[in-house]
Amino acid sequence: MTQSHNAVTATPVNTPEHSHHSEALALVTHIAQGGTLDTLLERGDCDDEAVYSVGHQFYRQARYEDALRVFAWLVMRNNLERRFIYALAACLQMLGRHESAIQHYLNASLLNPDDPLAVFHACECLIALGRVAQAREGLVLVLELSRTPEHESIRKKGEGLIELIDRQPTSPTQGSKNDHSH
Repeated sequence: MTQSHNAVTATPVNTPEHSHHSEALALVTHIAQGGTLDTLLERGDCDDEAVYSVGHQFYRQARYEDALRVFAWLVMRNNLERRFIYALAACLQMLGRHESAIQHYLNASLLNPDDPLAVFHACECLIALGRVAQAREGLVLVLELSRTPEHESIRKKGEGLIELIDRQPTSPTQGSKNDHSH
């Protein structure tokens, strides 16, 4: 998902793109109002990209519950589309549902095992849950996966988090790589 904050551009009313966007908006409204999958399927085919676009707009507007409904529906329609799973995980993370977010980030990473981003965000969730030692292990994997120039920014973030973790005093529940006491 991009971090762009540009306004949505207007689409002329008589174009197929407008029709797809209108259908997607109607479907999203139905979902947001608690509509069921059965009733959605009766509405016929829709353009997943248009629905994704609406979900992404909700996410950018910090309407995470609405975005979550959209992305969950998309994942139900196509559970092999990594972007849909990743977007669902991001919503869960923003809503503080870290355990579920971790599961979805890991599912997304299975679809592209060479991409460190999903693993990185799963580690953020582990930290939020206080599972710092596990997060550190995951961050080591992030560093291994981010050796290419295209992943330089995520590698730097991973290194920064590892440094922060290593500087923190160790609690009894956290464990430590330097703990030699018995």
